[in-house]
Amino acid sequence: LFLNKLPLIGNLIGRTLRMQRRALDRFDSVKNQVEILTTDITAISAGFRQQNATLAAMYEEVLQEARDTGVNIVAAELAINHIDTELVTRREQLRREPENSLLAMEISDIEHQFTILKKRRADMIVAQQKGYDDLTMIKMMQHNNLTMIDKFADIEAVTLPAAKRAHL
Repeated sequence: LFLNKLPLIGNLIGRTLRMQRRALDRFDSVKNQVEILTTDITAISAGFRQQNATLAAMYEEVLQEARDTGVNIVAAELAINHIDTELVTRREQLRREPENSLLAMEISDIEHQFTILKKRRADMIVAQQKGYDDLTMIKMMQHNNLTMIDKFADIEAVTLPAAKRAHL
């Protein structure tokens, strides 16, 4: 009020003060927007870090499962080889004793179980290959998350301060 009473200069000083307040108000708005962006970027980056930790645990579980499946595949192969040699022996015995129906039924049962074991071994091989594909996918997801974290860090460290300076 005192400045308004001064002739000519008071009006100019009043205008200058109002312009300064408007500029500071606009800067406060931009400052608030930058703070919101920074908070969001920090929260998203923390989420990506948490997801990477979860993916690392999943990776270890899938890797262990693939290793265990490999052991089971080898065990199944050994059992298949053993059963195959046993079947050859029993078939020879059946040729010598064609009237032995009990042996024929036993051979039939062994062949049925032999077929099931071969199919199960093939299923385990497919499951193990799927596990290895999953491992690759998990690593790609972790890499993508790390890339996003780096990009957000660049935005936070370079882009936002540059935007503040440009506005000032």
